[in-house]
Amino acid sequence: EPSPSSCVEMPGFLGRRSVLTLRGICTIYIDPGSPWQNGHVDSFHNRLRDECLNQEIFLSVTEARVVIEEWRRFYNRVHPHSGLGFQSPDAFARTMTQLEPVPRT
Repeated sequence: EPSPSSCVEMPGFLGRRSVLTLRGICTIYIDPGSPWQNGHVDSFHNRLRDECLNQEIFLSVTEARVVIEEWRRFYNRVHPHSGLGFQSPDAFARTMTQLEPVPRT
């Protein structure tokens, strides 16, 4: 029986449910407007607020878009992540490319 994963059921995602089920993954319904039901999203939102939004005073929507995009790139490439052994995603990717491929049996 599939075990729950952190996948969020959304209208565009529901068509993929059968593919996930075939791979032994089931989805969990998260009520709209209930981020506490998904700790990963809630953690990300708190980090975005603390590290980016609360540090800036945006004078225009364009400025907000630019600053948030810069932060997003930093977060996705340079910022250490606990799930990656406190490595940045770029450092983790370099580590993974240096590993020997596992032979298929």
